[in-house]
Amino acid sequence: MLPSLDALAVLDAIDRRGSFAAAADELGRVPSAITYTVRRLEESLDVLLFDRRGHRARLTPAGRELVAAGRHLLEDADALARRVRRVATGWESELTVAVDTIVPRSRVWPLVAAFDAHCSAEGAPHTRLRLTREVLGGTWDAVAGGRADLAVGAPGEPPSGGGWRTRRIAEVGMVFALAPAHPLASAPGPLAEAVIASHRAVIVADTSRKLPARNAGVLAGQDALVVPDFDAKLEAQLAGLGVGFLPMPLAMPLLASGALVARDTEVPRDDVPLFVAWREPRPGRALAWWIDAAIRADWAFAARLPIAGTPARRTPGGRRSRGTPAQSR
Repeated sequence: MLPSLDALAVLDAIDRRGSFAAAADELGRVPSAITYTVRRLEESLDVLLFDRRGHRARLTPAGRELVAAGRHLLEDADALARRVRRVATGWESELTVAVDTIVPRSRVWPLVAAFDAHCSAEGAPHTRLRLTREVLGGTWDAVAGGRADLAVGAPGEPPSGGGWRTRRIAEVGMVFALAPAHPLASAPGPLAEAVIASHRAVIVADTSRKLPARNAGVLAGQDALVVPDFDAKLEAQLAGLGVGFLPMPLAMPLLASGALVARDTEVPRDDVPLFVAWREPRPGRALAWWIDAAIRADWAFAARLPIAGTPARRTPGGRRSRGTPAQSR
């Protein structure tokens, strides 16, 4: 007997949650039902999937192989179900939107509220909305790798490879900022790269999984403190733990209050172009709504106003801009 999708889902839950009891809790079943499913699967395949010696069951090599392959089947089945539902109703069952960390979270919640109101007004089937935060090339990577249906605020020019559908929505200025007590705050300027390199940089880690990670802007020989997002980068620079370029909208209130100091550099940082990006040629109604809403959103918080009237375009394969601003935050 071939493994059922239900049995594969049980194995996946056990592996992720670490025990039969935790998997039962996640799946809303009693532990005995989980145990029964696993034993039936082992009997049908005539293999041991779990080593039950010791205090907790552990996957055998055969079990590990089945879990790994089973996850691909579960993902394919889920994608098939979502496609069928979209064909039947026009609405996706789930939509994942990757929002770059350069975009303040406060700018995303009004879009979520407007989407809920739109769905209610349309009497639409429920679409589960999943928001993720990505950094640098990771925002593009999320769409390229299928982890997200839409990227909002994807920085820099689209990666090579083609197939992208994009709309350039804004440009964000970058300012070199540091705490007033930092040694570079009183150093003669504009600051040379050699001077900056003698002090630790605070950089945001790229979240790419498959696309090449983009350079985070560390100078040769420079020490670096790597943080997960721009909020953490801002906090570290406020604490005097390092220096670096910050998005103008994030830095401006703190520059105005004197909590941060801006310094000119011999090599200034170009503005960072931001994009909305997707790959689906025929978006369902939920994705279509989000594409339109993200394009029409108020991007005036950025250093430059939105670029209006630019048509959506496909990026030719192989195109890559040299030294794009987002490659050196």
